[in-house]
Amino acid sequence: MRPIESSPAFANLPTPGVQRSRRPMLRLLLLWTACTTAIGALAFATSRALSVSRGADVTAAPELHPLVPDPMPTAAAPQTASLRALAVHPAPSPTPREPAACVLQSPLSEDQLLQILWDGHVAWSGTPPPPQRLACAFAHTAVEHSRGKRIFGNNLGHVTTSGSWPGRTCLFSWTERAETDPARWNVVRLQFRVHDTIEEGALDYWKVMGSQYRTALDACDAGDAEKAGMLLSELGYYTSDPRSYASAMKELFVTARKRIRSASGMALRP
Repeated sequence: MRPIESSPAFANLPTPGVQRSRRPMLRLLLLWTACTTAIGALAFATSRALSVSRGADVTAAPELHPLVPDPMPTAAAPQTASLRALAVHPAPSPTPREPAACVLQSPLSEDQLLQILWDGHVAWSGTPPPPQRLACAFAHTAVEHSRGKRIFGNNLGHVTTSGSWPGRTCLFSWTERAETDPARWNVVRLQFRVHDTIEEGALDYWKVMGSQYRTALDACDAGDAEKAGMLLSELGYYTSDPRSYASAMKELFVTARKRIRSASGMALRP
């Protein structure tokens, strides 16, 4: 009869001596794991405390969404900073030669416009203007300034600048019908002379008319304001339709002649 220990039913059972030998090894393994965890936690706490004491940024980085692209590389940072700096720079101030925009000033009544033209002619020639010349000048400036309602820079007659003009200027834009095609409108952008007073503007108007537009002034003296308007177009004084311009001057000339006669010098200085 075979011993019980050698029976196949008990062949895989551990012996009591083997179980006792494995227990100390398990305890050592658990003790080593606990020590390792404690040492790691102590090291992390020490490192964090040192970082805070040195003023380092310990804020955790934000978590990026998987669909959000990676941030720009560090090499692009200087370019971004430069663009931001340019964005806050103030716009360059206009140069002294760059004209300012023309600003409308207080309007003149028709009597005031006549009076200023009278005074300007006396300052220019030393004599009062003849009635025909004065009425024609009123018609001309009334067309240019909507009967005194649209004046800027104390510029009487909308005299533009030239290379020899030493004074201040302003820039003005408007729309007007094209000369060759009245159904089409053009944008006109010109520089105009600027004066300190309206009296200086009137004096400059007569100087320009007497020197550069003498034939138109002669037509005014003859009492033909419509012809004077056409001559002003031929001489390049204005760019709008000459027929409409000359026709308006003709009507305003008649209005001015009636006003001068009815006033009998009352609104004008002798």
